[in-house]
Amino acid sequence: MKKANTLMAVIVVMLGLTVPAVYAQGAETCPKQGKQFMAKSDARMQKLYDELKLTDAQKKQLEENKSKRAEQTKGLFKQMHEKMMLVREELQKDNLDMDKIHQANDEVKKLQAQMADDRLEGILEVRKILTPEQFKKFMEKTEGQRGRMRNHFKGEK
Repeated sequence: MKKANTLMAVIVVMLGLTVPAVYAQGAETCPKQGKQFMAKSDARMQKLYDELKLTDAQKKQLEENKSKRAEQTKGLFKQMHEKMMLVREELQKDNLDMDKIHQANDEVKKLQAQMADDRLEGILEVRKILTPEQFKKFMEKTEGQRGRMRNHFKGEK
């Protein structure tokens, strides 16, 4: 159970580190919302950095890791969106091509699995950058974030 909780926290943290970059591309279509999201995300990240008492070198390493992961995630999201749109288009046709639909859906599942693997690799990289004490505090802080996200999706506040 503890391993499952830790893995879930890892996934949430990686989303927190990568999703802002994906949303940043949405700033082109919704500039106000995209900029607001990025500003809040940057503020939360800076607060976490301050609480962890990171060195400048650690901050630099974490930012590099975040940028690298964001680029990977952005590409995977784009591919996944294209495959999902293909499925949607195929479902609208009078004559369904079930092979094409299943193939596209299988590719979406592979991309989702790749994203999960990348999130795990990212958090393992974060663990290498932080001291054991910092990582422990990092996990504690992000555990609360995971609980808030879970409650948000359940409709609770």
